[in-house]
Amino acid sequence: MKKIMALAALLCFLFTGVLSVFQVKSLHAEAVQDQQIYAVEAPAAASVDYEALYRSHPAEEVIGTVNGDPVLWEEYFYFYCGYAAEVESVMNYYNQYGYALSWEDPYGEGMTWADVPAESAEQSILQVRGIELYAAENGISLPADAEEQMDQLIEATAESALGEGATVEAFEEYLAKGYLSMPVYRRMLSTNLLYEQLLPENIEEMEAEEAQAVQEILSENLQKTMEKLSFVPDEAFQVPAVQNFLKIS
Repeated sequence: MKKIMALAALLCFLFTGVLSVFQVKSLHAEAVQDQQIYAVEAPAAASVDYEALYRSHPAEEVIGTVNGDPVLWEEYFYFYCGYAAEVESVMNYYNQYGYALSWEDPYGEGMTWADVPAESAEQSILQVRGIELYAAENGISLPADAEEQMDQLIEATAESALGEGATVEAFEEYLAKGYLSMPVYRRMLSTNLLYEQLLPENIEEMEAEEAQAVQEILSENLQKTMEKLSFVPDEAFQVPAVQNFLKIS
C-alpha cells in the first residue's frame, strides 16, 4: 500500500509546477490573444518524426549537467518526447478544426510552442535530482535490497506488459519503442523507492486527509530543494528544432 501511495505522490510531484501540456488547453485562450490564429482550411497533417529526432544525438551523449551530475541525451529525450507528443496532440486538435497553429507560434511571453517540451523536460530532470538531493541531505538512502526489489518489479512489469514468461530482454526492447532505456527506467524505479523512504512508515495507517497533508508538506520541501538545482546544457548542445523533424502522415 505504501508503495502505491509513494508512486502516486511521486508522479504528482514530478508533474507539479512543470510547464505541463495538461495546462496548455486551459492557457490556450491567453496564447491566442498574443498571436493571430484564424480559421483556415485544415492543412495536411504533419507529425513529428520522433525516431529521427532521437537519432539526432547519441543516446549516451552528455548534453548537460545538474549541479555537476551528467544528464544523458536518452534521459532528456524520454521526458522531451512525452511532452512533445502531448503538445503535438493539442496542436492537432486545433488544426483539425481549421486553426493554423505551428511549433514556431508564440506560447506565452518569450516562448514558442517548441519551447514547451524542452522547458518541461528540464524541469522533470530537476525534480528527479531534487528527490535524490533531498534524501541525501536528510541522511535517507535506498533500502539494502533495492536492486532486488527493482529486478522483481521489472520482471513483474515485463509479464504484465508482454505476457507470462516474458524475458527482461524482450521488455527492454518494449521500453525502447517508447524511447526509454533500461538504465533510465531503473533510475526512475530507484527514485520511486527513494521517495518511498521519505514517507512515514505508518502513512498507510493514517486517515486520508492526514496522509495527503504529509505528502503535500514533503512536496513543498522537495520543491524548495529543487530550487537549489539548475540544468546547465553543454556548450555544444542545442535542443533540436522540432519543426525540422516533421513528416507528412
